[in-house]
Amino acid sequence: MTVAYTTDLAAAEANAADFDAAVIPGGSAPEELRVNEDVVRFVKELDQHSKVVAEIGKKVPDPCCVNALTH
Repeated sequence: MTVAYTTDLAAAEANAADFDAAVIPGGSAPEELRVNEDVVRFVKELDQHSKVVAEIGKKVPDPCCVNALTH
C-alpha cells in the first residue's frame, strides 16, 4: 500500500538555519528518508548547526540519522 503526503516545504528547499529542530518519523518513512540526498544533507546541516534531531520509532538509532551523521 502506498501512502502519499503533502508537505509545506521540500527537503531540497529546507535550510537548517531556519529550524530549531527536526523530528524523523517512524514507520516506513526512515528508509525513504535515508536514501533521499536532500534529507541527508538537511540532517547533516542541522548537526553542523548543533540543532536537535529527534527520532520516533522502534529502531534506535534511526538509519536516516546514522547515514547522515556518519557519512
